[in-house]
Amino acid sequence: MAECCIPIRYLVSLMVFFAFVLDQALRSCLSITVLVMVNRTHGAQPPFHGPVTHMKFFESARYPQNRTSLGDSRNWNTTTQGWVLNSVYIGILFSQLPAGHLVESFSLKWVLGYGVFFMSLLQFVSPLVISWSVWAFVALRIVAGLCIGSAFPSANALMSRWSPVHERTLLITLATLGYGVGATVTMFIAGPLCKHFGWASVFYFFGACGVIWSLLWYVCVASSPEKHRWISEEERIMTLANRDGNFDQNRHIPWKAILTSGPTLVFCIRTFCSMVFGTIFSTYTPIFLDHMYNIDLTVNGWINGISNMLSAIVALICSIVADRLLQSGYSINKVRKTFSTLSLMLPASIMLLLAQLEADVRLVAGLIIFASTLWGLYGGSDPALPIDLTAEFSGAVSAVVNTYANLAAVLTPIIVGWFLADQENFFRWNVIFETGAFTAMLGAGIFLVLGSASRQNWPTSSEDEAAPLLVDPL
Repeated sequence: MAECCIPIRYLVSLMVFFAFVLDQALRSCLSITVLVMVNRTHGAQPPFHGPVTHMKFFESARYPQNRTSLGDSRNWNTTTQGWVLNSVYIGILFSQLPAGHLVESFSLKWVLGYGVFFMSLLQFVSPLVISWSVWAFVALRIVAGLCIGSAFPSANALMSRWSPVHERTLLITLATLGYGVGATVTMFIAGPLCKHFGWASVFYFFGACGVIWSLLWYVCVASSPEKHRWISEEERIMTLANRDGNFDQNRHIPWKAILTSGPTLVFCIRTFCSMVFGTIFSTYTPIFLDHMYNIDLTVNGWINGISNMLSAIVALICSIVADRLLQSGYSINKVRKTFSTLSLMLPASIMLLLAQLEADVRLVAGLIIFASTLWGLYGGSDPALPIDLTAEFSGAVSAVVNTYANLAAVLTPIIVGWFLADQENFFRWNVIFETGAFTAMLGAGIFLVLGSASRQNWPTSSEDEAAPLLVDPL
């Protein structure tokens, strides 16, 4: 078969990128459609859940004449809405460790491919299930979360096989940028779909996109360079010669060593703190602008979109810079800790300023965009860390770390939503922002002092040994 016109490793990274776009779109599209389908006379505003739930940017889409035959308004109170919106994250949370085992034991191509494919199919039946029973729909969303829960572990395991050491940060960061891009794409596509074709069309559209992606994934991607049909012999030899790890399918997964490893535990704590901060920042700053500064809903949406775009650009640039620094001889610990610390400390400092600042709305909006831009510094560190620790078992490490991340993503909206019962109280907003900022700083400090990006020599036989808690200093 003819060779591809671009390096296959970049094609694989781009396909994973679009998998994350779909991952985020398929899980978050409900955050927008619920604004259209729920009867507002039955309950208050939707609860604080998900990355774009409170972007009331799409309230204009709620036209009765645009509701489909399957789309009459739902009489869901705020508690029911909370279950509907959070159910997919419950499935993702409980799928992580099983997904970590699957990606290290079976074909990576099929674990991720089937996950996206089956979640896409579930989108097609979602409107029918909604019309039947809300609790059946909650169960369906939990199953959808179980399907897509393999995304992060699969991506790390796949890119560890496809990434030469000198391009590792770039390729894995490029792949994971799809998550942030997916949130923005969902916002700007779902609103018009709801307005012109009814809320059910959102499920059908993203479900169809997922099926199309699955077909392309089947044709274009293989689990490793050794198995790809189009790759040039030159690229195959270069990739195999410059990647880390022994990817023998019969190797034992050292779960005990991974779960008790000092570097893994510190990375988990750092990720938990980062997700608490990220959930507060991405979910609640739009609400803060709406309630405290009366920013136009359309402008609020553009602020969110610009923030995500700039963060993605900075993350991609930082991934290239990090790879160049590593090639120049800088230690991997110094590079990863520098980018990781700055990506939390700088945005957290701006969040502290927001908590104390009662200023012109343009200054506040500018600070939010600037903070989100600085958050993109994570691209030089976080995505590549599981592969840095162990290329062979990066999928398992990613599963453990992502369990902590999803736990934070589930708990934070519940706690913050309860505390922000009065959304017009500036003091309560101060407390929320200060809590998020100090949590981020705590995570950054712990990783800076105790964390490590050095390769871990975990056993590959059944004789597990725990990694020592004393880790390499900066």
